[in-house]
Amino acid sequence: MKICNYRVQGATRVGVIKDGLVYDVKDVCKKFGFENVNTVDELLKKGLLQKLCGIEEQIYKEESVPLSSVKIVSPVLNPEKIFLAAVNYYSHASEGKTKPFTSPYFFTRFRNCIVNPDEPILIPRISKKVDWEVELALIVSKRAKYVERSECFEYVAGYTVANDISFRDLQFPATPYGPNWVKGKALDSSLPLGPWLVTPDEIPDPYSLELKLRVNGETMQNGRASDMIFSIEELVENLSAGITLEPADVICTGTPEGVAFFTGKPFLKSGDVVEAEISKIGVLRNPVVEEI
Repeated sequence: MKICNYRVQGATRVGVIKDGLVYDVKDVCKKFGFENVNTVDELLKKGLLQKLCGIEEQIYKEESVPLSSVKIVSPVLNPEKIFLAAVNYYSHASEGKTKPFTSPYFFTRFRNCIVNPDEPILIPRISKKVDWEVELALIVSKRAKYVERSECFEYVAGYTVANDISFRDLQFPATPYGPNWVKGKALDSSLPLGPWLVTPDEIPDPYSLELKLRVNGETMQNGRASDMIFSIEELVENLSAGITLEPADVICTGTPEGVAFFTGKPFLKSGDVVEAEISKIGVLRNPVVEEI
């Protein structure tokens, strides 16, 4: 099932997408006696995802509108936590001549980073080296702590596409103090997310997924999730050890080779269009504009 947040007449609604149509979940909740929800975040926090999946076929009998007639926004709007796994693809480690970590290494982002589909990535005044990283992101379904590796997929609500926009001159400044992950990763409007959440039943093998990223139609990245150094199971187990994961939290699982920083390709500039694509999920498209 593909589940989205969308906006119509100024209001945010939850929709289920099929064959280019959007079916409104609020109407379904009323008909089947579910507690009303206005966002995917609420759907997850109220524990209704499984119930919704259980009536999928009935949903498609309800009224719908064309997908092209609504504004799709990020599949989660207010995650409590956003984690990203650094250097978690063998190809990316190789292109950067980096020795793979012996255990997962995470950094964090914040809500200010989230960019909706088709909305702008900002080129900030303080950076000239703005880079891209297509990533498979998973959304947490329910509260989790000290999750065993064998149980991790019980806590995955679904998958979406992320673009980990990076500011390389800020991330790796010319100082003796080492990388700055906050300024290099967490500036405003730097984490496109979307276009929707795809539930695990549609992606039984996430490691078979193909990841691509294009800038102005030119392919910059092309890899497979099977190239991950640490598996999804290992990432969830490691993160949840001592940290309580909450519904709607986001975990990005790393990027394959092909980033500008290591390939010498031009960094992003105003007027560019970036398309991050993952098979079985979809295309996350964003224009690039300079911050005013």
